Amino acid sequence: MRGALNGVYAPGSQLGHHRYACVLPLSHVFGLVRSTLSVLMEGGAWFSAGNTKETVTKFPVIRPTCLVAVPGICEILLGLVKMYGKPFLGGQLGFIISGAANVPPKLIGEFDELGIHLFAGYGMTEGANLTTGNIDVKSRPTSVGKLYPEQEAKVVDGELWFRGDNVFLGYYGDPEKTAETLTEDGWIKTGDLVRFDEEGYMYIVGRIKNLIILSNGENVSPESIEEPFYKDPKLRDCLVKEDELDGRQVIAIEILPRMEEFGNGPWEEVEAYFKDLVGKVNAELPTTHQVSKVTVRKEDFKRTGAMKVSRNQ
Repeated sequence: MRGALNGVYAPGSQLGHHRYACVLPLSHVFGLVRSTLSVLMEGGAWFSAGNTKETVTKFPVIRPTCLVAVPGICEILLGLVKMYGKPFLGGQLGFIISGAANVPPKLIGEFDELGIHLFAGYGMTEGANLTTGNIDVKSRPTSVGKLYPEQEAKVVDGELWFRGDNVFLGYYGDPEKTAETLTEDGWIKTGDLVRFDEEGYMYIVGRIKNLIILSNGENVSPESIEEPFYKDPKLRDCLVKEDELDGRQVIAIEILPRMEEFGNGPWEEVEAYFKDLVGKVNAELPTTHQVSKVTVRKEDFKRTGAMKVSRNQ
């Protein structure tokens, strides 16, 4: 109930009644809670076809005013707009609520140019999906926003802990994992590394399980290195990881270009562009955090069910 109620209200503002086209599977908690239960609770109109692809092709008929989507689907929608024009979206789309993965600021800017407000947020299945929301994306494009009501949060050794009536009771049939994740007084250990600014806006720094341990013992968040790359309009996705080069362990990056941004230019031009970008980003990073190995991909990354880039490539 709390998760669905949080979806009805953005922090400081009510989105109101909308026409939603459901493009996320109901097996995905974001699709179930925010894209469905919240819509029913607010009395909005809900439309869906047999699958995501079929639903998207019916946008001109559904004429949605609000969508709930992951960044990967947002990228696809932008590509369709470039092919068929903005009317493909139905002509009335004003808002997109996005989450489940990093929402690059460039996506926010590109939808803003179309007159569509793209809002970012943060949540996890164990917390009924909706923990924070950001409607102030223009001034804080890299933040996932402020806490929704009836929740407490604290940062323990960089990790986000929160509790509230939206937190689950435990993992079915797995008391050991439950004990690792939930404290006796109800705090859930998210595994996410975060920081809050002076006004209470939260920023994701990385995931504990993704940390790269350098030879000097320092922990490096790959997400923090990826962040400046996502500002580039010619990059679709990237993945920073530990790899080997000339017999030594180094920080490597794999980059997926937005090929439409390069026209019919040769592949060597694409590779040169991103190697130059790596050099520019490295110049702003500590020596120990710099990228030493660059791979520009011709094929998409392997992705999770939420269309996130899988870190197990």
